[in-house]
Amino acid sequence: MNTAEIIRICQTLSQQGKEPSIALIKSRADKGTPMPTVISGLQQWRANPSLDIPLDETTKVTNDEKQTLEQRVQTLEQEVAELKASLLRLIA
Repeated sequence: MNTAEIIRICQTLSQQGKEPSIALIKSRADKGTPMPTVISGLQQWRANPSLDIPLDETTKVTNDEKQTLEQRVQTLEQEVAELKASLLRLIA
C-alpha cells in the first residue's frame, strides 16, 4: 500500500464524518502497510484534505497480487459450491 492509497482512505473516512487517525487508517489498510507510510499519508492529507489522487495511482495491482486475488476467488468459489451442496443435502 502506498501513500496515495492512505490519502484515499483518509478522504473516505472524512466523507463518512470520521476524523482520520492512525488507528482507523491501520484498520482499513493492508495488514503489511508500514507505519511510516500511514503517518506520511495522514500528514499529507491533513496538509491538503481536498488533494485529488488519480485513480490509476491507487488501482495498480502487481502480477503477484493479481495471482493471489485469483487464488482467493477460486478458494471462495469452491467454498460456496461446498456450502450449496451441504444445503441441498439438508433440504433433501
